[in-house]
Amino acid sequence: MLCSACSNIDFSPPYQYNRKHHACFEDVIDAAENGCELCKLIVVEEKHCNYPHRENRGYDDESLQIFYRLASRAGEQEFDSRRDSAPNLATIYFEQENKEAFERQEGTVLHLFFDLFTDDVSSPAKSGLIDGRPVEGQPDSDACFTLIEAWMNDCLLNHKGSCLTPSEAQLPTRVIDVGPPDGSDLPKVIASEGNYGIWVSLSHCWGNSTPFVLDSKNSLERMCGIPTADLPATFYDAIRVTRRLGFRFLWIDSLCILQDSEEDWISESCLMQRYYEEASLTIASESSFGDDQSFLHVQRSKDQNAVTIPVKLNSALMPPLSEESTRLGEVVHIRSEIRGFHDLAFLNGAALSRRGWTLQEEFFSPRSLHYAPDQLLWECRKGKRTEGLRSMLLTGTYYRGLDLKNDFLSGIENMVMNYRWYILVESYVPRRLSFPSDKFPALSALAHFVGKQTNFTYRAGIWLEDYYIGLLWFCEHLETRSDYYVAPSWSWASISTRHPFRGIVHPRRTASDFAKQKIQDKRAILVSCQVALKGADDFGTLLSGLITLRGIHVTSRTFTSLPTGQITFLRGDYRDPERGIHNEKTVLCYFDEPFPRQTLDLDYIIPSRSPISGSVLRGISFFYVATASYPEGNGWPKDEGNISYFLLLEPAESKGQFLRIGVAIMLVNTLIAMKAWWEVDEVTII
Repeated sequence: MLCSACSNIDFSPPYQYNRKHHACFEDVIDAAENGCELCKLIVVEEKHCNYPHRENRGYDDESLQIFYRLASRAGEQEFDSRRDSAPNLATIYFEQENKEAFERQEGTVLHLFFDLFTDDVSSPAKSGLIDGRPVEGQPDSDACFTLIEAWMNDCLLNHKGSCLTPSEAQLPTRVIDVGPPDGSDLPKVIASEGNYGIWVSLSHCWGNSTPFVLDSKNSLERMCGIPTADLPATFYDAIRVTRRLGFRFLWIDSLCILQDSEEDWISESCLMQRYYEEASLTIASESSFGDDQSFLHVQRSKDQNAVTIPVKLNSALMPPLSEESTRLGEVVHIRSEIRGFHDLAFLNGAALSRRGWTLQEEFFSPRSLHYAPDQLLWECRKGKRTEGLRSMLLTGTYYRGLDLKNDFLSGIENMVMNYRWYILVESYVPRRLSFPSDKFPALSALAHFVGKQTNFTYRAGIWLEDYYIGLLWFCEHLETRSDYYVAPSWSWASISTRHPFRGIVHPRRTASDFAKQKIQDKRAILVSCQVALKGADDFGTLLSGLITLRGIHVTSRTFTSLPTGQITFLRGDYRDPERGIHNEKTVLCYFDEPFPRQTLDLDYIIPSRSPISGSVLRGISFFYVATASYPEGNGWPKDEGNISYFLLLEPAESKGQFLRIGVAIMLVNTLIAMKAWWEVDEVTII
């Protein structure tokens, strides 16, 4: 049963405007209680969204109209309503805005997305009106494998200008021979001995259970054959997919690297980029939190709960479509949104996107088959496909960071290098690692790639040719530093974030923003930077590191003598690092770790970092790094749009050395007002 508002949803263009649904959300609730299936779905979805301040939403306010809107893809590709081709509708969303509450930042915008889909043989599908299609109940169905084979064949046959055709390459040191497609032989680990072949790689989460690995004690046994009953579910599924797609060899890190040999791990970890880059396909087990979980035997039920509504069209307004698309009696189905690439890292079930090592596995894989919680996802250099949509998202047509991989791997002219690297680091920091010492190795292949492209010098996660931006990272939340030494305090890698989706941000600046400023010649000068490496890899694990800079060093007591009067030091808004710095009497301080007060007393007593020396007096100092112009169009007065960036330092245990404890920003005029108190100094930060 459908209410009048739901049974009269109009699928005619134009699609860029909202259309009225119910008069208010209370009417949606009433319709649901009276049996409308679509209104029931809307009410259930709203409850799952956990909107803050629900009591302030004003659902019974008759002035808060409910609207619906049709679109091609939510969050991935904008629909151009002016084009003459078929609309390929895939999304319907319902919204209600309480503008007064929204202005109070109470999060009171109702914005619910749902998928539109029809069967492949239906008229709305054939005409191109509806792009969405059904999703199989289980990913191990024959229909799913047929779809994967179609994606693979399309890439091999039609993407030759974008995607390299798989060819035999030197096999990894060890691979798993999965045996013939019928499974008549046991899978086994083999030494490739320099032979050439074609293989598939697996990207997976090890999990917390006892890992199924290769080591010096069981290597002979693993090479004789592995009974399928002994295999963890993820590995068994990967072998099944490899066989079904016609491949013979599979590479899995935990089964192809000796896990009790540091020498073998160091040697093989340096080759992992090649193992993914030259693989014909990477299977990504997105939905498995550990190797003991299957990614093929997953029940998916959103299609089963879908609601069917009639297709109503004004054929006179439609672009040239098949006449049967406007035939009476056609229907479309509406289901809860099945998330795609744009939300993959934020899904509760997408464990793989939270693992540190998988970032470079994802970036270097020429083709990836993602077993996501709700649907299959395909990615190659040409674009992306999803099980729930018929058409391909071509590279360059989607937004919200979905082009980051291809921008990163493309020529340097396609994206400013520092943006490319810093956005990559920001994506990497919140990810989890089993061992803190892996923080640099798990990113080393990507760092090596940037170094090769730019010829820049890499030290502890920053590029020395771009040091003034590389040093100015902000923590989005107050964090902690790892008890295990990972990196010097000036490196973003020293932070151990506790937040699954937020970590650090860099100033959204380019080199040109830092150029031609009033005090350009006073920017900090890099004197030297030294790191001690654990191994031979310049991008690998560190033992220690220090950086020496020469520039303006301002002690905390300087501010009390300024002619502008008393300066107020405030902790900044970590969600918007430059918000609130509109006057010359304010300095915003962003500490890496918790600091007790909102207004800061800069000479303070804190526990020493050394457990044996008790409490010592530590005075915060400010070391000037650079000044940047604020981007135009953000409401800044013309003469106040320049922001000066400082490192917040405190003395280290060794005399003459400092630790970074945060970043501070102020208007450039505040810095100029301190000119009489400037002290040019060399500081060494460890």
